[in-house]
This record gives sequence, structure tokens and C-alpha cells, in this order.
Amino acid sequence: MMPDDTGDERQLILALREGDVGAYAIIYHRYFRPLFIYSLQFTKSRNDAEDIVHDVFTKLWVKRESIRSTDSIKALLFTIARNDLISSFRRMMSSPLFDDYMDHANSLGREDHDIIEYREFEESVMRIIRSLPPSQHRVFTMSRFDHMTNSEIALKLGINEQSVKNNLHLATKFIRSKLKDILHLVTLLVMLN
Repeated sequence: MMPDDTGDERQLILALREGDVGAYAIIYHRYFRPLFIYSLQFTKSRNDAEDIVHDVFTKLWVKRESIRSTDSIKALLFTIARNDLISSFRRMMSSPLFDDYMDHANSLGREDHDIIEYREFEESVMRIIRSLPPSQHRVFTMSRFDHMTNSEIALKLGINEQSVKNNLHLATKFIRSKLKDILHLVTLLVMLN
């Protein structure tokens, strides 16, 4: 029996595991908007948030057979979204120190205080990025947030490609040095808990 929009979650999971496209559509309809809003608050980009959410639902379909009937669909979807957001932010930062923090954050439980800790860290990183000198900020933002190549940035800003590389290098070095201070504090707090 196919569950309707008010059907119980266990029945919905069982139908999804069997490859029921109708069950998948119900889950998509229920959770697309909440996942989109959740992703948007981190990405600040509608396109990036939509990409994250579509990736979440793709992974749900691909891994549907491994979902246990005791799992919570909502928790599962938000965990996948959180992991995708962390991976996306990792790629954006390209920093070994940032990777260390994300590994730590990813190993934490799913409790709200962990999400708050991540948000606070993200806000700290964004403050550091905003404190960059204007030319470094512009180049770093175009590279990491707008996903532009060095040649595209050089063309858009009317500078040579070596200037783009130099600005990216200086910005990354500055961000890493500031992140080191934050990560020392996070490590200290973790040890105290």
C-alpha cells in the first residue's frame, strides 16, 4: 500500500526502499523547501542551495536500499545536507586548517549545539574574509564564492593573471593565520568538555 502525504514515516521508508517513485515524490515535496532554506542560510546563494538540495535527493535515491525502517527521513536528509555543505565549504576554503576543523565538526553528534558551533565558526571565517584588503577580498570572493578561474578574474578586473595569483596567495595566507588562532580556541574548548 502506497503511503499518502499523511502516511507514517516507516511505511514511506519501506516504499522508498522498494524503489517507489511516489514515495520519493512525497519525501521530495515534504522536505525540499526546509532543506533549501537550511542550505541557503549557509551558501547565501539560491543556485548553490538548490544544487545542494538536488544532490541530497539524488543521494537519497541512490542509497534508498540501505535506509533502515527505524531511520528518520528528516534527520537523514539534513545530515546529508550538512555533510554536503561542509564539503562545499571545504572546497571553497582549500585550507588544511579548515579541513581539520571540519573533520572535527563532522565527527560531532547531530545535536543543535554542534550546528550552532559550526555557524559561529563560519561567521568567524566570514569576518576574516571581510577584513581582507579590498583587492584581496575581491579576488578571493570571485575565486571561492563565484567559482571563477584566475583568467576570468583577471579579465573581469582588468589585471594580469599573476596579480590574481598573488592576491589569492596573500588572502589564503592571511585567512590561514587567523584560522589557526580560532582552531586553537576550539581545541581548548573541546578539551574542557
